Amino acid sequence: MASQSSDEPGAEPDNPILTALPPESDYITYLTILEYQLTPARLPSLQYVLENDSENSLTENIGWDLVHLLLPMLPQSQGCLDLVARKGNPREVIIRVTEALEGMGNETANAAEEQYDEESEALRTFEGEAERIHLGEMKLEGMPESDASLQEPPPQRSEDSKLENEPLHAADSRVPVATLQFESLAHMLSILHPRIKTKNPSRFLATSLPAVLRAYRDLINPSTTLAIVELLTKLSGTSRPALPPRISTTDASVPGSQAKAGETVTAPLPDPEGEEGVQDGEASDAAIVKKLIQAVALEVLEDFVLEAGSLTENGMEWCSRLREHLEPEKTVLGRKSVTERWREEQALKDKDVIVEKLVRLCNALSLNHPSTFNPILTRRSTQPTSPPPESTEEDQPATDYPTSPSAIPFPLTGTLFYLTALTFYSHFPPSSSSPPPPPSISTPLPIFPSLSHLLNSFTSTSPLPAHPPSTLDALLTLLSTSLHPSSSTIGPYPSTLPTFQQTIWHPLTHLSASHPSPTVRYHANLITSGLLHAHPSPTTRLEIIKDTLKPAENDDDEGALLKDPLRIVAISWLKTELSQPSPSSSSFPDMPNNPFSDPTTLIEDLSPLLFPVLDGNASQETASLEEFTSSLPFYTAVVNFVYFVLLRRSNKEKNHGEEEEEGGMMLPQMAKEMIRSVKRMCSRVWKREEGRGEGDEEKGDGEREREVMEVNVCELAVRSVEDVMGVEF
Repeated sequence: MASQSSDEPGAEPDNPILTALPPESDYITYLTILEYQLTPARLPSLQYVLENDSENSLTENIGWDLVHLLLPMLPQSQGCLDLVARKGNPREVIIRVTEALEGMGNETANAAEEQYDEESEALRTFEGEAERIHLGEMKLEGMPESDASLQEPPPQRSEDSKLENEPLHAADSRVPVATLQFESLAHMLSILHPRIKTKNPSRFLATSLPAVLRAYRDLINPSTTLAIVELLTKLSGTSRPALPPRISTTDASVPGSQAKAGETVTAPLPDPEGEEGVQDGEASDAAIVKKLIQAVALEVLEDFVLEAGSLTENGMEWCSRLREHLEPEKTVLGRKSVTERWREEQALKDKDVIVEKLVRLCNALSLNHPSTFNPILTRRSTQPTSPPPESTEEDQPATDYPTSPSAIPFPLTGTLFYLTALTFYSHFPPSSSSPPPPPSISTPLPIFPSLSHLLNSFTSTSPLPAHPPSTLDALLTLLSTSLHPSSSTIGPYPSTLPTFQQTIWHPLTHLSASHPSPTVRYHANLITSGLLHAHPSPTTRLEIIKDTLKPAENDDDEGALLKDPLRIVAISWLKTELSQPSPSSSSFPDMPNNPFSDPTTLIEDLSPLLFPVLDGNASQETASLEEFTSSLPFYTAVVNFVYFVLLRRSNKEKNHGEEEEEGGMMLPQMAKEMIRSVKRMCSRVWKREEGRGEGDEEKGDGEREREVMEVNVCELAVRSVEDVMGVEF
């Protein structure tokens, strides 16, 4: 086998890859020679050796040690790595592959960056020194001349930075070396795991799959995601079987996905340490393997969707796209919609395609079953967990491997994304090949109790606004779909107001008032308004509005900043209750009359909350003016509400031929006083602006412009009220 022919690939005089081949040297010596002599130019020689190792002795003895030598030389070394995976001892090679995955990610990037810094600073010139000159490569006396093909530096020195600029498998694309290594290692695992014949294959998966996930989280991109999809598809056995092998007199080979046109790759060899009579493991272990693969698929879906938030402000924007589909009349003409952006921008289209593939993988793994979602839809964070039963080491031996499927939980956020994707694709099938929504899952889900339990699972760990945009987008998508009139599935409301507020109301109102994204606030506001208006008890609806209109008791309170936005939202709720018919239900027979049916009485009752007294004391003019400008949006909303009530009353009187009330007598005195105070305070703001010099930097230009715009809007609202009433305040 050590003889060399001129027809062999990579033939060169005294090629150590061929001349030192065992039995000319022992395996340890040959491995040492490879560590010092293997270069990208000599990879065809090594591949020739591995392919023609008829007794498979070389790969079984040193195959697992070749992994760390070949990885830095990707993509040229891919053929050698495939041979190691197919012919090496799978139990040994899988250890090296797992170790390589553990060392990837940020550590690889940091090492490459540190190496680049060392090389770039090798000839640094410090202050006071003359400029250094590189004299070129040096030659030592007595050392042989290097062959021209070996002039390339060893891969251990700077191959990482060099390979980042190498052309890759996709035309006109360049992929970082870490991505190439991850794809190659994932492909090796898809070959190695099926080769291992043992009663408990889950123990090998429980070691390698977590390493895959850890490396993937530092390298999330479409290429690495597709590599995991291919790996999980092969491990689960859901892919189409390979064509039967073609047997020749020299080797057995089958067409492989990594082979070029007209080439074949060596068929995987059996496990040399395989247990006799074992084919696919025990039935109990097969259930663990299935649950492991399912959990990893959901983890990958979670990680990829969360990463999608880096392209957009609100993750996958499922909620916005679904609302545009369900309510096309609300789409702004002349402005590109969110749906159009996702159909036209290539980066967003790629995200959609990858998510579709992940959802299809989850469906193929039989995750589209109620048992997948029941744990998150029935979980109660307030329910105390029972302590585990006492056991001895003899009863429960310590182990790092899962011993049952129940020991492998599904990720909460990943399951949420899968459920949301199924709901979204029921309205937006991305392609004709996509599977329809699973018939075993009824979507949309009822808000009570299912989605309220799901929401409570997230709010129990941290406030709702603190969660990532993608998570909020998914939750709002499910709630919006269930609340939409076309498929309203709200379910029975909680029997008590505190339960309703704790489970869903307070988290959503907090989100609608405090989240920095206007899109999130908009969707949360629509959901809270819909939930309130659909509540069957008018008494409860009025009580919630009153509670929201109350000002903060302490200005230093953490929730004081949220009060004004919520009070503005409460005014919009009032408009909805007065303009739209309330839902009828016999669940709450505690109030025979609807308090919203008499606007005059209702406004009189709410006057202390709607029309606060503004301090007009001249001695406190500056303090009261600052307080007014900070709450100007609320006062504008109140004046607009007064205009809404007056205009509605005027239109009603005209339609019924009734005589209009003179001077707007239907308004409470507190409302009139507040409007006068608002008008007076706006005049004070203008006087302050006139007296402020150009060099006055008490407030920034942006803040001053915003304040001036808000005063203009407020004065316009006051004039509208004056026009309807026919009086001037």
